[in-house]
Amino acid sequence: MAVEIPGGVSVNSEPLVLVCAADNEFAMPLAAMLASVMANLQTVDGVALFIINGGIRDRNRHKIQQSLDLNRITITWLEPPLERLEGLKVQERIPIASYYRLLIPELLPPQYSKAIYLDSDLIVNADLGQLWQLNLENHALLAVQDPIIRTVSNRNGLANYRDLELAPDTPYFNAGVLVLNLSVWRTQNLSRQILQYLVANRDTLRWHDQDGLNAILAQRWGQLDPRWNQLHIIHKYRSWQESPYPESTYRAVLEDPYIVHYTTSSKPWRVGCQHPKRDLFYDYLNLTAWSGWRPTRWNRGLRKLERLQERFRL
Repeated sequence: MAVEIPGGVSVNSEPLVLVCAADNEFAMPLAAMLASVMANLQTVDGVALFIINGGIRDRNRHKIQQSLDLNRITITWLEPPLERLEGLKVQERIPIASYYRLLIPELLPPQYSKAIYLDSDLIVNADLGQLWQLNLENHALLAVQDPIIRTVSNRNGLANYRDLELAPDTPYFNAGVLVLNLSVWRTQNLSRQILQYLVANRDTLRWHDQDGLNAILAQRWGQLDPRWNQLHIIHKYRSWQESPYPESTYRAVLEDPYIVHYTTSSKPWRVGCQHPKRDLFYDYLNLTAWSGWRPTRWNRGLRKLERLQERFRL
């Protein structure tokens, strides 16, 4: 149901359903991301937030909740059924929490037929309600085609695309921003299919859960405006001719991104980050219970200690 408010902006009174997943290391970036969502939300009245908890400590959970206006957002903490993720490939740069998004259709209450999933290492710089209101049609999800891995046959794409009988030019998407059609996922048991694929093909995976999503959902997803997932590579191109985009799209993604996704290991909360949009992260971090925090070497040492404590469960 939509209502009009002064200024001509149509506001939907039904909440936007947002799902995130994070471990304790990503608690602070998650808070900044959520603050950016709420600061820019205009066309939706509120948010039903579900956080799949990968081990966020009670202290940081409390700080996340302190960072948000609970009159506009409801928070539900979900515990992932780890037994469903047994046998999956895990590395230091891609922890088990990366797979949690695959369980969203099973974890969310059945009354929800649609949800937006966002990675924790990004900042939303536009009204997420505009993304929420897009028509999913019969697509399993909406996503942005990866600007680096454009197709499954890319050298960093699906190693076994021929075995899957996929055309070389089949588009490949980045899984950091997804609009999920939960009804389609449940009806077609897509979570089970993707998990089975990931276990059976673990030796050929390059991008873990993202590969599984692209393998099973090839040709079953719809493309979003690339401004909804700006990756760092856009800043590496010296001109639009070097990019995969026409000039107008290149300019829009570079100068007016709706979502800035910090996809490399050089992230704003780490010492030495040179990302051109680094300060944007701090702007929204200052709206949270971590206001004023900056990545000093002392803070880096504390975060390393926290990781060690998590590893050994001290």
